[in-house]
Amino acid sequence: WMHTRRRSGSLSASAAKTMMILVPPHPLVKHYLGVARLAMAPPVMTKNAIVELGRILTYELIREWLPVVDQEIEGSLGVAEATFVDNSQPLQIVPIGRVAPVMLEQSATLIPASQTYHVGLNDGEYYQNTLPESFTERDRVLLVIPELASDVELGKVISDVLDKGALQENIRVMSLLLAPPALEKLGLKYPSIRMYCAMIDPEVNENGMIVPGLGNLETRTFG
Repeated sequence: WMHTRRRSGSLSASAAKTMMILVPPHPLVKHYLGVARLAMAPPVMTKNAIVELGRILTYELIREWLPVVDQEIEGSLGVAEATFVDNSQPLQIVPIGRVAPVMLEQSATLIPASQTYHVGLNDGEYYQNTLPESFTERDRVLLVIPELASDVELGKVISDVLDKGALQENIRVMSLLLAPPALEKLGLKYPSIRMYCAMIDPEVNENGMIVPGLGNLETRTFG
């Protein structure tokens, strides 16, 4: 027998007033980011580092965000209080581009219930778009983009997700690297969104790449 109480895990009021950018101070984040930066690393090593970074960042991101159900259960030696992830509210995951799904390869055990919609963009226009017809106001939407040198691609996806009914405060972004120019523009437009990354690099060069960055990550990941 069991008695159920649902908790939303929504963002706090203070978190909704300004964009929060979180860089987990975890030694493994620093380690795998260092591996991912190595110019001499073969694709298999780069890919493994991206997988590990995605797993750790996912763990940090879903803390106090996944919807849960509190239950009284019959344990081996008596009644116990237990908390379970509420599988009736699947996380809506939107990986952007080819490398983003690599970041999610080990997320299945961390996110028991999810629905995934792949998108890809070139110069702000979709070449792939499997977004659903609509989102609900209760949907938690996770946008995954490997690097954020410009606000164009992520800004387009955020705008479309909001137009489909999602709430800004229910959107989180996971990225390996962020850069100040994109953050400044997105922060002004979407202050209630929370971002998680491995590092904020200082600049973007004349070719639109983050410096020191990760280079051409798609080539370095897939060869």
